[in-house]
Amino acid sequence: FRSLISVYADRMESNCAEAVWAALVTNGSVKPHIIAHRVRAKAFLASAQPHAAVSALKTMQNAGIELEFRSLQMLFQAHAILYHSSLASEHLKELTNILKIA
Repeated sequence: FRSLISVYADRMESNCAEAVWAALVTNGSVKPHIIAHRVRAKAFLASAQPHAAVSALKTMQNAGIELEFRSLQMLFQAHAILYHSSLASEHLKELTNILKIA
């Protein structure tokens, strides 16, 4: 499951990765582990969808999975992209918070 999503992430096909996620997790009974969540976020980042990457990582946190270093890196990258494109203070605040954690 993780490998399948990873293939779509490498191909920058987040819509296919999300279709797999929906079939197995949302509509199925698969409980994803940290790597599966991280690969899902990677698919969104690779497809220039930083908002979706942030949402995927927040979903991981809401599932009770703590953000480890690699996930924090992705979250930082997503917020850096969002801040760079919008200069919104909320993204700057998130970047600062991530740096405090790391």
